[in-house]
Amino acid sequence: MSIRDITVRPALHRDISVLTGMARALADSIDRPPEGVDKDALANLLFGSDRWSEAFIAVDRDHRALGYVTLSRAFEPHSGARTLWLGDFYVMASARERGVGRLLLQAAAKRAAALKCRALVTEVGRGDAAGQDFFDKVPGGLYEDVRRWRLEDEALAELAEG
Repeated sequence: MSIRDITVRPALHRDISVLTGMARALADSIDRPPEGVDKDALANLLFGSDRWSEAFIAVDRDHRALGYVTLSRAFEPHSGARTLWLGDFYVMASARERGVGRLLLQAAAKRAAALKCRALVTEVGRGDAAGQDFFDKVPGGLYEDVRRWRLEDEALAELAEG
């Protein structure tokens, strides 16, 4: 497969089964429970009336999925900065080292530019060697001026309830 045989396009509702499968593979690769990936919920979040995210999918000449990326918008009123958050970023093992990841990242950068974003950001787990290796090879770099704070699950519910 040549890089010229790869197309990156916006994901469509008809892609939901393959997106769900890749999301489960991603969850498994980072030791997250893949049973948390629900096809209907994912379809609603990507294509429903209350969209939270958008996705791009890489396909080969025969329209077989090779990888995907999800993007969500963020905004900081104090700086006026628009940011595009790269949520999931996954390339199937059989398609790695062939330029698929770079094409997906390029599609994300083009989308960020179209939305007049100041930055494209993501996080890569300390234990994700493949992810660390990939992002070490592209422009940009670690932003160490901030620490990420996270409130989730029971703690989030508890705070919300007061």
